[in-house]
Amino acid sequence: MRDHKEVQEQHAEEMVEMRRHITEPEKSEAEYKPEEKALRDSARRFRSLVETASDWVWEIDRNGFYTYSNSKVKDLLGYEPEQVVGRRPFDFMPPHEAERIAVLFGDIAKFQKPFSGLENVNLHKDGRQIVLETSGVPVFDEEGGFSGYKGIDRDITERKQMEETLRQREQEYRSIFENSVMGIFRIGPDARYLSINPAGAKMHGYGSPEEMIETVTDITHQIYVHPEDRKRLKELVDGNGSVEGFETEHYTKDGGTIWVSVNARAVRDASGTILYYETTSQNITRRKRAEEALKESEEKYRSIFENAVESIFQSTPEGRFISLNPATARMHGYDSPEEMITSITNIGEQLWVNPEERKVFNSLLRNSGIVRNFESRFYRKDGTTIWVSLSALTVKDTAGKIRYYEGIAEDITSRKLAEEEL
Repeated sequence: MRDHKEVQEQHAEEMVEMRRHITEPEKSEAEYKPEEKALRDSARRFRSLVETASDWVWEIDRNGFYTYSNSKVKDLLGYEPEQVVGRRPFDFMPPHEAERIAVLFGDIAKFQKPFSGLENVNLHKDGRQIVLETSGVPVFDEEGGFSGYKGIDRDITERKQMEETLRQREQEYRSIFENSVMGIFRIGPDARYLSINPAGAKMHGYGSPEEMIETVTDITHQIYVHPEDRKRLKELVDGNGSVEGFETEHYTKDGGTIWVSVNARAVRDASGTILYYETTSQNITRRKRAEEALKESEEKYRSIFENAVESIFQSTPEGRFISLNPATARMHGYDSPEEMITSITNIGEQLWVNPEERKVFNSLLRNSGIVRNFESRFYRKDGTTIWVSLSALTVKDTAGKIRYYEGIAEDITSRKLAEEEL
């Protein structure tokens, strides 16, 4: 039996001889018969087509050795055709890939079946990995005996790299979809869920996305506490393409309600028809309830502030009112808080009968932060005076700087007059 080197040398000689026949006819032009000339020209055209093909065209014998290779192999793997002939496909593959392909084919002489789209990794002459897509058909001699394969290899390295990039991006998206703390939804034009991530199902009290998709068949009425909200959201998305921060109430599985902030966009086909809506939802129930509690607290404070019989005020250290209630305005003879705030631009000069006492009052506030029952005389709008008992405290910012004074005042004129008479 001949060794590998002998086979390689013989196939190389056959290739050189074959090419010589193509380029150097043995006969003169006149010696060819018309049918021979037509056959020769057809063979030349076919061989020229093969040699200039954009794919690697090859032939292997029944033992799996290359007997022919067109010049495209140099572009793909960096080898001259003569360097390929006499070698096997496995010789150009990494060991693990050669083993995999060998398992697929087994004994090539026994395989004898057409194949296509076989992806395999090859090593370029410079060491780079090249992914090829191989297709081949068995070749039989005149007596029907199997003599080898003819086939082509196409470079799909770039395509595989793109596929790998796409796969990685899909994995990243899937990871974000599955692990996001926000609810992510895809909704069809028929108001049914197409997909839901685990956070979206959990947010609404369902055990799994599948359960929520199967249970909710009408989002408008089963999810939205106020169905008109979904109608309004849909109109905004259809008109603008997307919406951010749309706040609404949703039902949960147990019949409870949650507040959500929705971002949504419409996905359309090439003709502009909406295929589905993509939305993300954040549970803002705690924030909304805190806002409602704050609003209730403010309303209670406002009611106390407006209806208190005591004077309540806020003023700057420089001597201007920030706010005051109606009782303060009445105490000083003004028709409304607004009139008094506008009129009094310097509390120390316009209200305090003795401005020096205000300096003492401010000094006490700065030093101790709070003053109680500080008695002094104040002017009214008409120029008359009243005795007032002040209690106040300082309100500071995070840096410790005084923002304003907040206090209450009581008209003690009657008491002071009684004390004087006594």
